[in-house]
Amino acid sequence: MKRLAGAFAFAFATAAAIAAGPTMYTMTGNQFEQWIAADDQSRDYFLGIAVAAIASKDKAVGTLICWPEGATQPQAVKVIEKYMADHPETLHFSVHDISIMALYDAFPCSK
Repeated sequence: MKRLAGAFAFAFATAAAIAAGPTMYTMTGNQFEQWIAADDQSRDYFLGIAVAAIASKDKAVGTLICWPEGATQPQAVKVIEKYMADHPETLHFSVHDISIMALYDAFPCSK
């Protein structure tokens, strides 16, 4: 869990690098797909930042989303990517909202 927290902290710290550009709060899934079409390496970077921001600040973590022991940031990125591919009907939402939906679907808190 400490490794996961460290990875999240590192990715969150790099968020300033894209501060002048689109953010996960303002960019829709459709815009995101267009943006990364030219540079596929941006996909994992941007989604990693989304995962880190959600894990560190979002109220959904611990109430809706519960990270399982051993979960990693790359795993969470894959979850978000798969959700976007499997649910194109959500691509008009922000990348942040899509990330919450994807992580909730994969890692819901037990009741």
